[in-house]
Amino acid sequence: MEDTSYYDFESFRLSVDDEQLTQNGTPIPLTHKAFRTLLMLVQNSGHLVRKEDIISKIWHDSFVEDANLTQQIYVLRKTLGNSISGRAFIETVPKRGYIFTAAVTAAPVRRFAATDGGFIEIDPDDSVLNREVLFDRSDPPNSAKLQTSPAQSESAPNPKRSVTKPLYIAGAFLLLVLGGVFLYQSYFTTKSSPLRSLAVFPLRSIGEESSNAKIGFGMADAIISQLSKLDKFPVRPSTAVFQYSDRPFDPIAAGKELGVESVLDGTIQREGELIRVSVRLIKVDDGSTLWAEMFDEKFTYIFALQDSISKKVARSLLANLTNAEEQQLTSHSTANAEAFEAYQLGVYFWNKRTKTELEKAVGYFTKAVELDPNYGLAYAMLADSHNMLHYYGFAESSKETIESSERAAAKSLAIDETIAE
Repeated sequence: MEDTSYYDFESFRLSVDDEQLTQNGTPIPLTHKAFRTLLMLVQNSGHLVRKEDIISKIWHDSFVEDANLTQQIYVLRKTLGNSISGRAFIETVPKRGYIFTAAVTAAPVRRFAATDGGFIEIDPDDSVLNREVLFDRSDPPNSAKLQTSPAQSESAPNPKRSVTKPLYIAGAFLLLVLGGVFLYQSYFTTKSSPLRSLAVFPLRSIGEESSNAKIGFGMADAIISQLSKLDKFPVRPSTAVFQYSDRPFDPIAAGKELGVESVLDGTIQREGELIRVSVRLIKVDDGSTLWAEMFDEKFTYIFALQDSISKKVARSLLANLTNAEEQQLTSHSTANAEAFEAYQLGVYFWNKRTKTELEKAVGYFTKAVELDPNYGLAYAMLADSHNMLHYYGFAESSKETIESSERAAAKSLAIDETIAE
């Protein structure tokens, strides 16, 4: 079914050539990744498509996690709604993948060959299916794949060939010159070009207080969230760096494992209300330090501390920051330091994914929203923690857990409808 121009299912049409989904002729906007995901499911209608197969085909050139695919599936389900029978178009097979449930009709690509009189239809082997001229040269088929066989070209000389050939040569020469200029500029500016990808590692704990490690991961998560708002360079998600919590690691080797050009590494020490953070931005390929600094603050000023770190990292990786981007780096979901600390601990346990740790996450996120009832991000993570308890089969009552998740999610969106989580 690869060689198909469009697929029909119920009132929908998925057009391959122009990468568009329509319903009863009305275009429905989809991102490139969402379209490719839907296309892969539709092409395998009625069969299980494994998650890892979708990720390797759609995101083959980048580092992703399951959440990226889950988000695309969520968007597609919301876009398509339910089928006429009331069944979801995309069904989940837990821990394995997805099945597209609707019956699909595929329309093969029509191919045409150019002749003196116009275009005639041919099959994939270049055999003529219909010798009747289907389209005049002045009005070619706009969605067809046009091709001219060598035999036809020899038997019907083109009087324009003597004009177009020098133009092709000139165009090729111009492309070579432009390509040479681009390569020249790229070669001599590589060393001064800003780095384009980053991993922020959990800050390593110094001292005996066990919560330091959890706050160190929470600090890294907060910096990742701040820098991701800029959408200027890839920042590895918290779930990608969580594996480096609570254990020694080499930041350069870890950076190579994650496929990034730079890493932010550091330590955290808290004694009472005082907190000391030491961080350095490292270039992975040669281990050189691009920027380093130590911060001593009261814990109540933790927001100013993470803002300062985020700004200095961004300035090191970007040529300049606009005023709007500066403001993005200093926006927060809460101004309550105690609620923020509870949220950080919740994120730490949420990443553990065991029954006990997810229950702890629920407790900390609940504490965060009790301390700040307008903490939309904490409500979002509380919703997801309940959802994870249900997803992994840890919940004693699935119905109650799902209802708790939905209530927290609705509260989160009521506070801030733009929360990605």
